Amino acid sequence: IKKDENGKPDRAKYRIVVLGNLDPHDWESSNCFAPVLSPLELRLLVAIATQMKIICKSGDVSQAFVQSVLPTDEKYVVRPPKGCPLTPPKTLLLLKKTLYGLRRSPRHWYETCKRTLASIGLHPLPNAPCIFTGTPLEGKAPLYLGLFVDDFIYFSSDPAVEEAFRTSFSANYKVDFQSEIQHFLGIKFTNVRHSDGHLDVFLNQPTDIIALIEKAGLSDPSSHSAPTPYRSGLPVDNIPTDPNRPLSEQEKINKILQEYVGSLQWLSNQTRPD
Repeated sequence: IKKDENGKPDRAKYRIVVLGNLDPHDWESSNCFAPVLSPLELRLLVAIATQMKIICKSGDVSQAFVQSVLPTDEKYVVRPPKGCPLTPPKTLLLLKKTLYGLRRSPRHWYETCKRTLASIGLHPLPNAPCIFTGTPLEGKAPLYLGLFVDDFIYFSSDPAVEEAFRTSFSANYKVDFQSEIQHFLGIKFTNVRHSDGHLDVFLNQPTDIIALIEKAGLSDPSSHSAPTPYRSGLPVDNIPTDPNRPLSEQEKINKILQEYVGSLQWLSNQTRPD
């Protein structure tokens, strides 16, 4: 279920998925690795766009992982979906393209998308393989793009360059473009254009924050937390053990507390101010 920037259901999606754990190939991690845009790189792109007084745009590719053709030396034979009206009985299928679930599908998609962007004139930075820049229109302003699997953010100071990119990219894939970015990778964007032309962009994650507050049982306005470990003098690098509590129950509590800390760390890394 895809959700909007407010955490409400937006649309339902489905896909055919193969069981990657049955992959007979002995792949090393380097054969399967596909880079993604980091939170720091995302904020860097947003900062550059804001300095240029440009509101970022975004888009996502539909069914991205089925766009890549499998190499000739990478073969998979699969059973057709049960009751498939197009496949004769007792027939197996030889995959021609990647599918969701295959261990190398993310890698194949990244390489396929990178070739497509190169044909448009966009190339990755040497030390940031998911930040692409270039000139889709010769002699015009450059375009900047950040890629996170099948989602991307982009901008250019020339609207004609942005339109040329959308035309070229959508000629290769079915793409859902967003005219003004409002929601990207779980982050809500609030763009404020001032009368003098200056731009402010606010990033936050209200949906994740509310979910964390409710999970911790702190959504009631009258609730209050006990003193923090720092203020109470307790060590902050471990969880005190109650000798009267069964070990299994203590481990369960530890896991919950670790999830809270991990959630707070994720929120601070994603949207913290620079």
